[in-house]
Amino acid sequence: MTVGVLLAVTGCAGSRQPNAAAAPPPLPPGGGAPLLTNEQIAAARKLYIAKCTACHKYYPPADYSATDWETWMRKMSRKARLKPPEDQTLREYLSLYRQSP
Repeated sequence: MTVGVLLAVTGCAGSRQPNAAAAPPPLPPGGGAPLLTNEQIAAARKLYIAKCTACHKYYPPADYSATDWETWMRKMSRKARLKPPEDQTLREYLSLYRQSP
């Protein structure tokens, strides 16, 4: 199996280092209320950096329809090998960016 095929099969997992600069912009203090506390937001952001930014930049969730966003979340959750609690945490966190300010 060639390296190209191996990367295509395994996705980006482990192929690059996380890039904090590619993470979502910080939310203002209290920006997650009532859905998430500031501590939960910090933990979710850390998870996003660890699992998502090794492969791609931040794509603003509000730029996608709800259907398209759900499709991408399902695909990326599998690709990043998220456990169900991690998937739920990222969905709640990224939903904060879907809301209008």
